[in-house]
Amino acid sequence: MSAYVVTGATLKCNQGDQTSNFQAASGRTVYINNKAQANIMDAVPNKNIMPFGQCKSMSNPTVAAATAANEGRLQKMPCVPVIIPPWKGGKTNVLIQGKAALVEQSTILCQWCGQIKIQKGGQSSKFAKDGAVAAKQPDASSSKSQQTEKKATNKAIKYISVETPGGGRLVDKTEAIAKNLVTLQGADGKYQIDYRAAIALKDMLAQARKEGYSSPLLLLYSGYRNDKKQGEMYNAEVSKIMKQERIGEEAAKKEASDYVAPPGGPHRTGRAIDLKISVTYTNCKGNIWNLKHEVLFKWLCDNAQNYGFYNYPKEPWHWEYNPPAPGIYEK
Repeated sequence: MSAYVVTGATLKCNQGDQTSNFQAASGRTVYINNKAQANIMDAVPNKNIMPFGQCKSMSNPTVAAATAANEGRLQKMPCVPVIIPPWKGGKTNVLIQGKAALVEQSTILCQWCGQIKIQKGGQSSKFAKDGAVAAKQPDASSSKSQQTEKKATNKAIKYISVETPGGGRLVDKTEAIAKNLVTLQGADGKYQIDYRAAIALKDMLAQARKEGYSSPLLLLYSGYRNDKKQGEMYNAEVSKIMKQERIGEEAAKKEASDYVAPPGGPHRTGRAIDLKISVTYTNCKGNIWNLKHEVLFKWLCDNAQNYGFYNYPKEPWHWEYNPPAPGIYEK
């Protein structure tokens, strides 16, 4: 059982360097000890959820750009949360203005691979003791996990680098050389990817299996695609959007480019891969919200960078192999 959350709760994001204070929505009619009680839809950035200091996530475009400009050394940038509501793990049998009550065990995701947790629910210790479950303190394993994550983020990754400085999404999108491609069995067929990415993927897959993520999770759904194949996919997506949404070609191209790159995109390198991250939801834009709430996506956000993989934020299944060049992050 977990305590209810009220205005004044303390939040923590695993990609930020500070905690932030939580505010329940205005106009709330339910109070605990004179503090407004929260529900799972209290998730508006800068209104309910405040920034977490400086962001370190390389999935955040501003961090990735600043890090590249800093010769590949991690450059944190101000946190600007992009929240994916609602909160998960609310108390569904207790409704606050028609929505499940928010409790201390609830979590929510930021688009930049951040997981936001509730450190303290905001109730006074006296009231929590008298009328609710006392606020749960971070346990030793959680603290150890955070220390390990910090250490892993700042150390040199052992996998074979391709770009300098690397350490983020692909910059060099030169088409793969045939001799650098290897064939792997995927979730629904065989795919070719760069051999360096394959080495790292094999290790990442082995670790995921040890932690209980069984096949077909994390198997390939796509890998290397030449420009001809990419062009066919892109044109098909443009045509589908034009037909479904009844919009012009230019507008359809702009929308299509968010999810299917035109020729010249990252898949031509052999270092961009699509992974199966759910047994329930397929990889498509209609399932993005659900996929970003899958436990395996959170695992990837926490671990993939240790193997040199970085996420394209608009597609939770799309990861790009580009580990830091030797010496980067060692200091």
